[in-house]
Amino acid sequence: GKKVTFSELFDLFLKKKTAKMSDSSVRYLKSAYKHCTKLDNTPYSNIKAYHMQIASTVAIYPTLQE
Repeated sequence: GKKVTFSELFDLFLKKKTAKMSDSSVRYLKSAYKHCTKLDNTPYSNIKAYHMQIASTVAIYPTLQE
């Protein structure tokens, strides 16, 4: 079957969960997601912990981006 990509999963999450979140939390979440765009088309099942660690490091230290 079709594997769900990271961006598809994020979109589903936004649709289901953001109604219960504060506006500032939604903005923070979307901002953090922007640092993970290299993973957009990656099937979620292929993403490993180190991919997310790299993405979160870039989110915290944007000067480390290529």
